[in-house]
Amino acid sequence: MIPLWIIATLIAAAAQTARNATQSHLTARIGTLGATQVRFLFGLPFALLILVLARLVTGEAVPRPP
Repeated sequence: MIPLWIIATLIAAAAQTARNATQSHLTARIGTLGATQVRFLFGLPFALLILVLARLVTGEAVPRPP
């Protein structure tokens, strides 16, 4: 049986390649700044989901800036 980390690595590599190709296409159409904003706005829900999951698993409060 193939270890899970190998499958995860292959999926991540394919996703990174697809993201790079999409970003290249977007950069040609809407410019560097627009493509960067799209990339970060797309990632925002995933970042929030990971934050919520980490909060639920650890029970720790979300750190606040000083």
